[in-house]
Amino acid sequence: MALTVQLQGTFSLRPGPDALSVGDGGSQYGMHLQGVHAAATQENSQSQAYFNSPSSYLALPISANMRGLVFFFSPNDPFPLGSLQITFSTTGVVTFPVRGQVIMETDSTDYISAIAFQGQGTVDWVLTGTYS
Repeated sequence: MALTVQLQGTFSLRPGPDALSVGDGGSQYGMHLQGVHAAATQENSQSQAYFNSPSSYLALPISANMRGLVFFFSPNDPFPLGSLQITFSTTGVVTFPVRGQVIMETDSTDYISAIAFQGQGTVDWVLTGTYS
């Protein structure tokens, strides 16, 4: 099955209400995926997935033959400090803290093969890519 993966939006910076300048000028950056990631053949995801694992990593249920290229992780509520362990096919395991949304792209030479989360809260997550 072919899937179309899209990311649309703008990341913008504007003066705050206490800024001395007048106007709403600021920097804007388009949000989009690299063209190679717009088509996928496989998707693993969970909506409203609840994690209660403050001291150990829990693996996200990803198909064994998944070659993940685009990963999206979004907390639905504030939660205590957490971290992700992402296993890449070439780089290996990379661990980093999560304090909010994560959007990650990689390529087919170093695809995502496994993801685990340590922390507490409800999240939505999606991993798209291809079959191995």
